[in-house]
Amino acid sequence: HSSLRTLQKLAGFGRNPDGAWSKDLNGISATSQARVSSSSSSTSLPLQRGLSAGSYVTAVAWDREKGTEGTSRKILLGTSAGEIYEYMLVSPSNAGMTTPVSTSTGGSSKNDDAEETLTHPILLHQLHSEAPVTGLVFERLRTGLLVLCSTSGKGKRTRFYTFYSAHSSSFRMVMADEAHSSLVELPGSLDNAELRLCNDNIILRTETGIYYGTIDRNQTGPTFSAGGMIVDSGILPYEEKHGIPVSLALTPHHIITLSESNEVRFVNRVAQKTIQKERVEFVTGSSTSERASALHMDESMGVGELMSDIRRPDQVWLRKARSLVHISSSQEDRDVWKYTLFKSLEMNTSQNQTLPPPSKTAGTSALTDEEKAQEALFEQAKSLCTNPSQKAVVTAVRAEYHLSQGRAVLAAKYFAQCPPALEPFADTAVRLALTNLGIDSRHAYSTTLGREALKSNLPLITYLADKMRVGKNNNDKMSCTMIGAWLTELYLHERDSSPAAKQALTQFLSQNVHTMDAKTIMKILTSHDVNATDCAAYAAVSGDITTAVNAALRVAPDTQDGVVEALRILNEAPFELAESLYYKYASTLLARAPVLAGKSFLSRYTHGLSPARLLPSFMFYERLRRDRKRANQVAAAAKGKNPFALNATEGVEESKTLESVDVTTGSRDTFGGGGVEVQIMAQAGSFVDDPSVSIKYFEGVIKLGCRSSAIYSFLVSLYVESADEEPLYKFLSAHVPSASVASEVSRKAGLGAFAGEEISSGLDMSYALRTVLASGRHFRSAIKLYMGFGMRQQAVELALKVDPSLARELAQDSVELEERKRLWLMIARSAASEIVHGGGGGVVSQG
Repeated sequence: HSSLRTLQKLAGFGRNPDGAWSKDLNGISATSQARVSSSSSSTSLPLQRGLSAGSYVTAVAWDREKGTEGTSRKILLGTSAGEIYEYMLVSPSNAGMTTPVSTSTGGSSKNDDAEETLTHPILLHQLHSEAPVTGLVFERLRTGLLVLCSTSGKGKRTRFYTFYSAHSSSFRMVMADEAHSSLVELPGSLDNAELRLCNDNIILRTETGIYYGTIDRNQTGPTFSAGGMIVDSGILPYEEKHGIPVSLALTPHHIITLSESNEVRFVNRVAQKTIQKERVEFVTGSSTSERASALHMDESMGVGELMSDIRRPDQVWLRKARSLVHISSSQEDRDVWKYTLFKSLEMNTSQNQTLPPPSKTAGTSALTDEEKAQEALFEQAKSLCTNPSQKAVVTAVRAEYHLSQGRAVLAAKYFAQCPPALEPFADTAVRLALTNLGIDSRHAYSTTLGREALKSNLPLITYLADKMRVGKNNNDKMSCTMIGAWLTELYLHERDSSPAAKQALTQFLSQNVHTMDAKTIMKILTSHDVNATDCAAYAAVSGDITTAVNAALRVAPDTQDGVVEALRILNEAPFELAESLYYKYASTLLARAPVLAGKSFLSRYTHGLSPARLLPSFMFYERLRRDRKRANQVAAAAKGKNPFALNATEGVEESKTLESVDVTTGSRDTFGGGGVEVQIMAQAGSFVDDPSVSIKYFEGVIKLGCRSSAIYSFLVSLYVESADEEPLYKFLSAHVPSASVASEVSRKAGLGAFAGEEISSGLDMSYALRTVLASGRHFRSAIKLYMGFGMRQQAVELALKVDPSLARELAQDSVELEERKRLWLMIARSAASEIVHGGGGGVVSQG
């Protein structure tokens, strides 16, 4: 130890102090022990502790992550006998802070991560190679531990070993895992095959060249499936006139070689060529004798060696004798991006050039494995750039390359990423458009594949869309309006040739509705034969509700689709913009989708949609229903059928089907106090006959608080037209005042009080009574109305004609004595009259 300033012999290295070899050398390796334990349940032999007799350490793998000044933690030793040992160096001051390891069978079962002191080297693996271990490193991966080893010697084969064990940090497990171990035998024989590791890249000095490769951290390639962990491997031959270097070093981007004449060469790892060379002079002199003396002294210093810091792999020193020279570059990555870009362009593209000319959609075809590898190189070149200018050059070159290979759409994406200084917008846009316009310009393309790919508008659309996205992010309204108008024209031109263009147009319009000028885009859309649905969607989102509803209603005049879209637009639009359109198109909406229209109208009542201003449309709808019913009866009579023989259920089912009705007359009229324009259908269209939609709507608004007398009166007229009296009677029961209240009001003010005044309701009982009496049916409802007016005598007179028992109940309920006598006298006369005329019926019950 340096602090003790004395040399100490480590246990397990060489002979004992008495000159004898240790008895612990009779053990076996950890690999053999694991193999024996798995094949036999008997107690295995102990591990060998100490280097084999006559062997010495030739390589060391240090722990770059966990090593400290007090302890090296577990390291690996390679020996001249082709063996690998596990060992740990501990400072005497830290000797008591760790636990000695047992070499028995049970010791191997302890937790591999536990701190333990290895007082002797433990034999892990025997390579069965006559050559010594010349290179040894290990790397902790996310999924396990990787050990790399090289062996070489004079007249002996150069070999490269890899050992890997998944989900394990134990050297013993790594050496015992045969499934992921591999061996590469390299050509030639060399005294010392140096092995260097930097980041994930490795190099190995051999007789014929520099073996290189990359650690496969993804572990997805075919190499890993075969048991290997090194990918992208190969041999970089030496330059003939310089011969084999005496030492190697590896930095993140370069391979550094040292010759016998102290010449240092920097070889770019990507370009695989020498980019710089320097000669290091250790001794200098001015005169001839001094130079000769310096040369002799340099020869006496021996051969130099390149060394690197295990914690800072980009720092390299040249050691020769007792001299140490720092030779690392301060800007090692300055031109690396250029070489990576050149390599990506030099990749073999013969496979792409032998393909037939691409179609119009070839620009969007999937990339092959070779092309994906090339894209990865482009991305690597871009990541190595140190300023925006370099990245812009890489992007521009990338775009030109893809265009030359016929991938115009992909090229357009990269053109859009280039700054205007390299690729001006006007020049690039015209370049992508010229070929499709029939103008053959060699400036637009450099190959036949590029010319064929530019015959479509898709590259130009892609370029403009990306540029518009940039303008949108920068809030550049002018650029977005200009590019958006151009894109709209291009999408409209492509919609016939490309099935996906129609959907792309709709998506483009919906995504950029607030970015472009709505009036300009609507002019472009209306100038083409565009589906009304596309116009409707854009107009609705842009706030032009009138155009949107008009377009939606013209989509499919014979189906409900257009009405559904129109109602959706109206429902989603602000009420102040949609209100007048509800009144204007109510007739059309009711005729083609009455149920949906009724629900929409009802949902908007709370927002302020006036039922009184919708009333004309409902009246027109009911008139159409009556005309349709009358026309069906006439048609049935003309065929010799009884129009009244239809079953009531069949009539209801038939009424809910879609039938074409020609409305030969149409007009625009104004209804209501607001002078709202109502559009009446004036062309043939589909008519849906639903007898309940009007009743449901008016019942709904009355429940929500509507008190309009017109609404009540129209609802009563609808009830009266129905053959079932129950809905009318139930409605009157809820809105007609009770008999006692009505009698009190009648005595005070007479019948005239109900003519112009309503009692807590919008019901005009005078109109309702006249309507019910005019129908000649629903007498129970008429009696209810009489009682609401306080006219019990008229109610009893009507009840005697339809239900004498009801007349008796009404007379019995009278609270005035004189009125009750008068009513019972009327009932008795009616009963007597029936007896005289042979009615044989009524018997006046005693009240």
